[in-house]
Amino acid sequence: MSTDLGLRQDGENGRPRVTEAIVDFLEHQGVTSYAVTREPSSITLLLPNEPESSVERHLKGLRDRLQEIVIRPVQDPPLDFVSRDPRDHHAIIVNIMPAGEELPARDSLVQRLRNEEGELRRRGIESLTLFGSASTLKPHPRDIDLVARFRRGSRLSAFDVADIQLYLEQRLGRRVDLSDEKLLPAEFLAGLNRTGITIFSSR
Repeated sequence: MSTDLGLRQDGENGRPRVTEAIVDFLEHQGVTSYAVTREPSSITLLLPNEPESSVERHLKGLRDRLQEIVIRPVQDPPLDFVSRDPRDHHAIIVNIMPAGEELPARDSLVQRLRNEEGELRRRGIESLTLFGSASTLKPHPRDIDLVARFRRGSRLSAFDVADIQLYLEQRLGRRVDLSDEKLLPAEFLAGLNRTGITIFSSR
């Protein structure tokens, strides 16, 4: 069993830390085999011995438990911070803010996208740009618009691109529109270079 109790307190009333709340929830459910690990903007909860039906049940219960703990800006939709890990059906992702840091919605989104760079490069994306309302200081855009340049020779199908889009939607908790740079007109790309936010670029 691996736990990380290094998160900040959530709120001024001394509520339990997020990881402590997760561990308390699991033990109350009688789950004895699990791992909880922390990344800069998320916690991964791995339940290797639980069937998928139980993982789904724990996900819903954990959402309800964590509603009481402020782990994202309170204006955000209340149910999008806990989701199944698309890479492992026995894992749950809890999105958090970095300790001591309350970022504007745009900056938080940029940070979370940059945290996915390794996985997105593995899937064939060599550069990624954020544009549209999510690239502005608009508080809570409904959609996230992204333009990707795919690695030359990667031979990704439309299904592969849709899978990447679904992966990002599950990680970010919002609808994602992922466009292939080579399919966009030059005029649009010229504007994108002026107003878009580069998440990562070609090495």
